[in-house]
Amino acid sequence: YNENELTTMDVTVPDVSGLTKAEAEEALKAAGLSCRTEGAGETVTDQVPAMGAVVADSAKVILYMGGAAPENMITMPDLTGMTLDKAKSTLSNVGLFYRVTGLINTTEGRIVVTRQSAEKDSQVAVGSVVTIELSDLDQQVQ
Repeated sequence: YNENELTTMDVTVPDVSGLTKAEAEEALKAAGLSCRTEGAGETVTDQVPAMGAVVADSAKVILYMGGAAPENMITMPDLTGMTLDKAKSTLSNVGLFYRVTGLINTTEGRIVVTRQSAEKDSQVAVGSVVTIELSDLDQQVQ
């Protein structure tokens, strides 16, 4: 892993509801987040993840302009044994956000996901934040 991947910081998502797209983008940028929009309204009517959620600083907040966020549920994938990159990609592909705990400041050993906050095969809402714990498999053997 490169240094950027392993030094992700957690940030709290600010409330941008009621703001214009430009105002919301500015507020999210100030918090270290990026965004994309859905819909064509003038102001933000909903956001995913919600205000107050703690996410990795690389998260992309979805802003709903003129409508509510969909309330879709997905089946939680099993992230156990995945590298950080693979887990991030897997979560992103199903519409979930993540935060990382454990060994995030090392490049030594076999760093993989050993725990996840949502159980595999459980139903979780799209836009939920999943905490993933990284461990060094080489250290666990010793």
